[in-house]
Amino acid sequence: MRDHETPCAPRGWVVSLLFGDRPPPGSVKDPDDGKPRRSAPRSVLDLIALAIVPLACGPSEALKPVFPARGQVFLDGKPAAGVLVVLHPIGDPTPNALDPRAVVERDGTFVISTHYANDGAPPGQYAVTVHSLKSGPDSGEAPAAPGGDSFPARYADRRQSGLEMKILDQPNIIPPFRLTR
Repeated sequence: MRDHETPCAPRGWVVSLLFGDRPPPGSVKDPDDGKPRRSAPRSVLDLIALAIVPLACGPSEALKPVFPARGQVFLDGKPAAGVLVVLHPIGDPTPNALDPRAVVERDGTFVISTHYANDGAPPGQYAVTVHSLKSGPDSGEAPAAPGGDSFPARYADRRQSGLEMKILDQPNIIPPFRLTR
């Protein structure tokens, strides 16, 4: 941490943005150790920084409540181990809506995560996509399926996958997704 920063990450970021690696304007050197020390604000930038910092250190937006959700994915009757399941909110007007996700285990099971590992998903209706971790949801490549075969690309497109699920405001056991080639 630099001498002119505080433990509040946003405040440190604002100070760094405004002043870079140099001490902020209005700083004076301490006669004992020679390190910069803040004095009273002396410039317009100082006043702007003082106005912004409290906003940057204010409380963060509350996290959406989530409810546990688990399920299974099979491809041609076999566990689809190592694929990524992504939930896309349907009809959520929030500009940066959360996309809960999960990695499918060797036995075909998955547990949804949104804010923290295995915490669940916000209640609502979701379109579901399934992707290989090797190719990812935005790579444009057809994901690899269990056994190294080509994974059906339609499952990686939310408009073509045909997969949906509903998360209720209670623990959720999602019926298995039984995918075919």
